[in-house]
Amino acid sequence: MCAALKADGFPAGKLLVLGPASPDPVPAVLVVETATVGELFGSSLATAWAPAVLASFGSGTSAITVRVVAPHGAAAYQTSLNAGLAGRKTSGAALLNDSRITVSATARSQLLAGQVDSRLLLALAALAGHQPIDIVRFGSLGPGASPGVPLLFADLAQNVPAAHMDPAAYVRAVWAVLSGAVARLRPARAVTGSAQGQALLRVEFTAPSPLG
Repeated sequence: MCAALKADGFPAGKLLVLGPASPDPVPAVLVVETATVGELFGSSLATAWAPAVLASFGSGTSAITVRVVAPHGAAAYQTSLNAGLAGRKTSGAALLNDSRITVSATARSQLLAGQVDSRLLLALAALAGHQPIDIVRFGSLGPGASPGVPLLFADLAQNVPAAHMDPAAYVRAVWAVLSGAVARLRPARAVTGSAQGQALLRVEFTAPSPLG
């Protein structure tokens, strides 16, 4: 698994190889659970120190699950996750009151439910101070994420008449603002694409979300 991650461009210095002598829990932010890792740590992996799933792929012995490590235990992790929910709801509602932000019905419900990553909420609020934005939806970066894990990306419409510029110029203007933000509010990347015939700009933050 480490070799595969390195081959895909993940920094080698950020990888920790697991083995029979590895501590439980491991001193990491995320753990990639394969069948071998599951055999090493057993049920404690999911129940005690890596309870939240960011993404899950495959099935049976070929299944791979990316989990968030909870260094203080599963109960403390859930408490911190819940503690941040009220703040995310408040910030989400504030975005809905910003006249320069348009949201779809789906995005509105996600904001009011506190489902959106706090960094993403702050980045969008800052962006709206420079450009009008149209939020189509929020989403998760991987399939099979645990309930309550904050959503890490926003799909923004590229065609925003209130911006008074063509879509390509608008995308450049948006990314100029976002890439100039302070480090903790700077998205990992922004990619263009389309869905149901609508041109979109996807703004993504890395996992895991900050707690509290």
